[in-house]
Order: sequence, then C-alpha cells, then structure tokens
Amino acid sequence: MSPILDCFPEGIAPELADAVGRIATTARDLARRIARGGIEEDLVGRRGENADGDRQKALDVIADAAFQAALAGGPVRHYASEEQEDVVVLNPAGSLALAIDPLDGSSNIDTNVSIGTVFGLYPAAESPGASFLRPGRDLAAAGYVIYGPQCCLVVSFGQGVLKYVLDVD
Repeated sequence: MSPILDCFPEGIAPELADAVGRIATTARDLARRIARGGIEEDLVGRRGENADGDRQKALDVIADAAFQAALAGGPVRHYASEEQEDVVVLNPAGSLALAIDPLDGSSNIDTNVSIGTVFGLYPAAESPGASFLRPGRDLAAAGYVIYGPQCCLVVSFGQGVLKYVLDVD
C-alpha cells in the first residue's frame, strides 16, 4: 500500500499502521495536487459550508472525498470529518475511529501559505459518540500533515513523535 509502512517502528499495531499508511498515501497524492497550484483544477472555488459553518473550498471537498475513499475497506469504522455533518461508517467491522480535518487552513490555499491535515485515531466503540466523546489520552495515534515547502507527516503512536518528509523525486 505505502512505502511508509516499512518506516514505522516495530510493534505498531497492524491496523494503526494500515490506517496511517492510507492517510500518508492520500496526503502524498494531495501534496502533488496542491503543488500544481490549481493549474489543472480549481482548488479555491467555494463549494458550500461544512458542519461547523466554515466556508468550504473545492480542496476541502476533494481532500475529504480522497481520505474517505482511501480509508474505505480498511480498519476505520467511524470517520468523523470536519467536512461531514455526521460521522460516516466506513467499515462496520473496523477497529478504529478517525477524527480528521482533511484540509485545515483552506482559506490559505490561494495565498501559497502552508495548509495541512490533522487527525486522531481512537479504538472504535459501538457507537460514533462513544468512539469520539472521550479523553485524548485514549488516542491510539495522532498526527498531522503539513503541505508547504516540504510535505511532512508528523505522527505519534503514543511513544514519542516521528517525522517523515515526502521525497518528491
């Protein structure tokens, strides 16, 4: 799936490695689209409002759809995105719950300022509410991707912090 899986420390639960690998692969693909600066597609056009009432840009919707598609069929049961009104069930048999802002800082897309993806993975509970309405210490992994002069994934599986830089070559 993703070469990043070979870079994770030993002992990372396979479902966490799978989910973060899917996030990293999607982020890599988004980084390429963002670096093109809208040459082939409109990334900044207004597409509506998200569940919080924030104005959605085209890239918000693109990123949300990309993460949903990449995570479908994987270990993520509950997908709570800033871009969605309700929690989406991706895999009823999944063992994880993902809270994500697929594209944070979208008001900066057309100004060439860094934007990112922010995420947290919890063990899934039976209901979406029980999966997410809990203390941060229950997180199994959390991190962010920054799309800027360099694209970096920064992630913690609970034992320190790891940083990965996208090699564009």
